[in-house]
Amino acid sequence: MQTRNKVLSVLLSVLFCFSLVSCKTAPDVSELTPTPTATPTATPVPTPEPTPTTEPTPSPTPEPSIEDFVPGVNDEQGYHSDFFRFGFLLPTDFKIESRSFVNRKNEVDSLLTDPETIRKALIMQLKMQNILFDFLAGNMDKQCYAQILVRDYEPNDIVFESEADFLEYLEPWLVSTEEKDRNENLVRTAVDLAGEQHPLYRYDVIQNNVRLRGMMFTIKRGTTFAVIQMTMRSDEELDYVLESFYWLD
Repeated sequence: MQTRNKVLSVLLSVLFCFSLVSCKTAPDVSELTPTPTATPTATPVPTPEPTPTTEPTPSPTPEPSIEDFVPGVNDEQGYHSDFFRFGFLLPTDFKIESRSFVNRKNEVDSLLTDPETIRKALIMQLKMQNILFDFLAGNMDKQCYAQILVRDYEPNDIVFESEADFLEYLEPWLVSTEEKDRNENLVRTAVDLAGEQHPLYRYDVIQNNVRLRGMMFTIKRGTTFAVIQMTMRSDEELDYVLESFYWLD
């Protein structure tokens, strides 16, 4: 914060004294007091105005391309993505699947062990319009799960300008018509994710005749989308994940 200094100027008054002179023998003569010569005043030199410093205009951070994609990281009790720049925590009773398990689900050659080689293999799949798993976790006893899917649309004719557009595109896929296992009562709302508003679907999940609660939202980076989908026993458990959400930037 800038501190404002108040400068107090003390003005001194100059007192002029006039003396009277009297003569004993001569008649009283009024003597004029000579007018003092004015002290020449120096012409003030104006203080030059400081030249304002032009702040450079920051360049906008370029959106990442699919070539920058890196798989997410399984934390001790959650997930974060250096590519999508977010993370969250899960309930402690969730089992988080290993990265090697997720790679097998993505049909990555099991002989590949170098992380960079695996990363390039995943990028190749995304370029082929394949949907990738990036995170899998769950509690089988409670029939609860969390998953993150990744899809890129760079070479596609379909253009999604926003997360809301993409979420609307996914709605038919989300609403199932199965009699036994199905999603119903879909409601679109908005959620605060660490200070940012994002669209989100909440819905009922009927699974093995058990009613659960589900949610789905997306995070966009460039032309790549992460789809975060979770099923838990209650909205309170879903809210626990949402409240733990954080951005890496």
